[in-house]
Amino acid sequence: MFIRTKLFLMIIIVLLGFTMIITLDYCSDSRTSALMMQLHNGLSALSSVSRLNSWTKELLIAPKNNLNEIFDHWKEVYTGTSVNVAEFLESKVLEDLFIGSLNEAQFTLIKEQWSIATEKLDTILAGMEEYGMQTDLSKKGGLFIDLSNIDDEYAFNLRITVLEGISHLSDEFDMKYRKLIEDLESMITSESGTISIISNILITIIISVIVILSLLFTKMIHSSLKKVETGMKNVADGNFSSTIGIESNDEIGILANNFDIFVNTLKTKLDSTLSYMKKVGSAMSDKFKIKEVIQLITESAAENTQADGCILLLIDEENPENIIVEGLVGFFPPTWLVTDFLKNKKIQHLIKYVKNTPVKMGENIIGKSIAENKSVFIQNTLYNDKLANENLNKESVLYISSLAIVPLVISDRVIGAISVVKTKENTFFTDLDYNHIQSFAEYATLTIDNLVKHIQLLEKHELEREVGIAAQIQKRLLPRTLPKLKNSTVKAFSNPLKGVSGDYYDLIKLDEDKTAIIMCDVAGKGVPAALVMIMINTIIKLTSSTERGAAEMLSWLNKGLAGRVGEGNFATIGYVVFNQKTREVLYSNAAHIPMILYREKKKKFFYIDVEGLPIGVDMNAQYKQKRFILSEGDVLVMYTDGISEAMNKNGDQYETKSIIKVLKKCVFLSAEEILNKIKEDLAKYVKGAKQHDDQTLLVLKGN
Repeated sequence: MFIRTKLFLMIIIVLLGFTMIITLDYCSDSRTSALMMQLHNGLSALSSVSRLNSWTKELLIAPKNNLNEIFDHWKEVYTGTSVNVAEFLESKVLEDLFIGSLNEAQFTLIKEQWSIATEKLDTILAGMEEYGMQTDLSKKGGLFIDLSNIDDEYAFNLRITVLEGISHLSDEFDMKYRKLIEDLESMITSESGTISIISNILITIIISVIVILSLLFTKMIHSSLKKVETGMKNVADGNFSSTIGIESNDEIGILANNFDIFVNTLKTKLDSTLSYMKKVGSAMSDKFKIKEVIQLITESAAENTQADGCILLLIDEENPENIIVEGLVGFFPPTWLVTDFLKNKKIQHLIKYVKNTPVKMGENIIGKSIAENKSVFIQNTLYNDKLANENLNKESVLYISSLAIVPLVISDRVIGAISVVKTKENTFFTDLDYNHIQSFAEYATLTIDNLVKHIQLLEKHELEREVGIAAQIQKRLLPRTLPKLKNSTVKAFSNPLKGVSGDYYDLIKLDEDKTAIIMCDVAGKGVPAALVMIMINTIIKLTSSTERGAAEMLSWLNKGLAGRVGEGNFATIGYVVFNQKTREVLYSNAAHIPMILYREKKKKFFYIDVEGLPIGVDMNAQYKQKRFILSEGDVLVMYTDGISEAMNKNGDQYETKSIIKVLKKCVFLSAEEILNKIKEDLAKYVKGAKQHDDQTLLVLKGN
């Protein structure tokens, strides 16, 4: 029973109680008024009886000459008294009061006596009016005395006797009548008191019932509200297994039941989200495929919102104007361009259309939602005009009854959206469904972000593995120790950027006197650059000969690489053939940084360079060479751009002039000391700034 019904019944009970009291009081007042009226009539009749007695006594002592006049007065009083007493004694109210009471016999006796008395008095009166005084009261219609014979002693005495009898009869009736009036007053007083007591008892009962019902009602309400409060507190604390469990049909029971349904729905949604998280977690293994995980996300979103269709879209990285459908579950009526031909096609054709047709950024409701980074929730499309007409037509296969679109956002960057639809008439998403899909979209975004990071991490691991392989290759290519040369000393170091260097240097002994010195910078990093190094190293070692000069060697090397490596895998090389016996140097350059040559005799620095294209760019490239003598005290420095282009924290490059500046201070030192001085000065210049390229340096000094 509803609370309002219970309250209404309580009000009805109260109203009925007070109605009874009012009715009782009204009836009591009416009855009391009637009785008081009868009492008034009785008292009036009693007064008439007293007057009758008085006139009867006057009649007894009336002188002869006034007898007729006094008799007329007596007759008038008697007539009025007869009427008053008759009205009083014949009253229905009085009869109802006395019948069945202790005074019933007395009342009946008085009525009988009055009836007899009036009958006799009426007979006497009739006789007196016609004949004068009745001579024998025991004989009806007996001898009457003519009043004119009043002088008759006998007749006069007889009149006195008759009148004395009438007076006695009147006195006796007066006494009993007075007693009846007194009893009537007593009964009226008693009845009024009884009714007052009954009214007070009823009032007390009604108030007691109201208080008891109010206490029971308050206790019931308080108990129910306490259960509701406890249930809500449990849910607020995260205990979704708690229910209120009020088994009543009132408003609080209905509220509790709806709350329990809400909590169960919320628990179901939470369990489904946890289930989704477990599925995604198990799917994100070393063997996972990102498309499979995206499809799992789409399926879970559709399942948890009971959607008829769901799509997950991602922005095309290569063409950001296109938004690609990556995940699809059920039938999702397209909200973007659909030709008239496709409108009449089967759902299977439309599903294929949705999968293969990109959404244009900023166009239709989905494209605008992604472009503006705004969620869209149309609970009932009947009250919305954002969709195409075909989506609003209930007879169309493209009909949508309810729609939600939530953009996928990572660090304020929109990467796509997830959208769910209902396509059956009169089926709609709830606000809870919309909130759930929003939360789901956030988790889906995190999942996709983690997937991307996971893939990047795998790629990084793969790259690191490649780097490790390339580093091992490079380590084998670089000379473990530098050979000792006659009339000169050579020292070198190489500092790769990230474990694998694109720089390559080597010293190859051609015969007892000649040695080839190579300084190379390969474009690119990792295994591809290492493979180019292997090719360069292999070709040089296979083609090196004492008969070939530096320019000829670069030509052979270029023909061996050109057309066999990618467009981005070229190399710059400085190639030196040094004759230790004659101190002759042959130098050729394939677009590498010019060498620095210090002449001890002249105390000057020179840049040694020869024009030439990088190795691997043009098979028909031609290379030239220069010839000079490395005298005692002369210093030759070869390096890669990682040295000259090294930057400090301000972005300023080290440059070749810094190398010459150091050389000016230490050219008199050994090759190893000169190398260390340049390394120290470079480290001091960059002061911990991030390294941007591989760094390789070689110093050759004539002894």
